Parts: sequence; C-alpha cells; structure tokens
Amino acid sequence: MLSENISSPRFLTCSKSSLVLSTHSDLQNTQKLALSGHTLSAFLTLLKLSRKFRELVLANFKSRVLISQGQVTSTSTVHLRIRLVYCRDYVDYAWGQRMERLALERRELAHAMSWLSTLGGAFSALGDRFSDHAETAGRISLKQLLIALRLGDPAMVARCRLYLALSLIQRGNLVRAKHIVQQQYKWAKCGPVVDTILVRMCLGIWAKLKYTYELRRSNLVRKNGRV
Repeated sequence: MLSENISSPRFLTCSKSSLVLSTHSDLQNTQKLALSGHTLSAFLTLLKLSRKFRELVLANFKSRVLISQGQVTSTSTVHLRIRLVYCRDYVDYAWGQRMERLALERRELAHAMSWLSTLGGAFSALGDRFSDHAETAGRISLKQLLIALRLGDPAMVARCRLYLALSLIQRGNLVRAKHIVQQQYKWAKCGPVVDTILVRMCLGIWAKLKYTYELRRSNLVRKNGRV
C-alpha cells in the first residue's frame, strides 16, 4: 500500500478539486488502482510535470465516482487507493542498444578529436612560416569544432574556437581573431567555476595577437620610412 498526501495546490489540485493518495478504503469518492512500481513511477512523474494530465486524471476519476455514487461535486476530493503489484524485473534492451550506440559514437569522436589535435598542432607550428599550413590548421580547427559541438562539451568548443583564432592570426585576419579571443575569455571567466586552463590559453593567444599587431605596425613604419 502507498500512503502519501499529494493534494497540495502545486501537485494535484486543479479547478478547485484535488486527488489524495490514501490507504483508507472506507473514504467516500475513493478510486482503487493496482499498479506495478514502474507504472506508478511514470504515473506520479506525469502528475508532477503535466497540468493537463492532472486535469484529465481528476476528470476521469470524478466521472467514475459520479457513476458509482452519484455525489461528486466540482469541489470534491477524490481519494486514490493504490495497490502495488509485483512485476517481473525486465531489461530494456532497446534503451540499452541506444546507449551503446551513443557510447560508441562518443568514443570514436573522442578518438578522432585526439588525432585532429595532433595533426592540427603540427600544421599550426608551421603556420607562422607557411600560409598554406596555417590555412590547413584552420580547416582542422573547424572539423574539431564540429566534433566538439556533437559531443556537447562547451569547454572543448571554446578551445577549438581558440585554435581557429590562432590560425586566423597566422593568416593575418587579426580583427576576427581578436573578437573570438575576447568572447572565449569572457565565457571562461563568467562561468560558475573559472576554467583556468582556458583563461591561460586566451592570454597566450592574446599575447601572440598583440605581438603580431606590433610587428605589423613596425613593418608599416619601416616601409613608410623607406618611401
């Protein structure tokens, strides 16, 4: 038997009616149900989450009481007496297969991410001297970003965007790189827990961005001086 008063306004009260779970069978307006533990759990969860479901349940039970006793009103309290019945334990094979596919997909995506990180780092190391290597590193960063979005890891997404910003710096697109670094730095600092690794990455790439700006300005001054 299950005894729980759930007639609070936020739970099972709607339209000035309420539903009370009780072990007393001699109460008026009582409905009886025999449910397994799984079904009862789903039933109570739906009652908590869905106002429409609560209204339909109350309307159904009140109509049954009206048919059997003929004395239910719009403000009546319907008592529900639930008897738990034994149900054989079962294995949800369909759900298990879905979880297995998701786990395998995540494993393969993480494996691909590690390979792309190694490959992207190699091209990025040569990106300062060779523009085609910087462009390749940028394409790898975009592939990593797609994988990170698929994995649903916001910290990894931020790191991939910083990799892309580094490639943009190497290719001379400093304004766009500046905006990316600023956005990721704000995100890293504003979270409930500050991601110190991401903050340091932002500061390191920001230092490289400042150096590239200074190098560009000095080259312009040198070029104008020659003219």
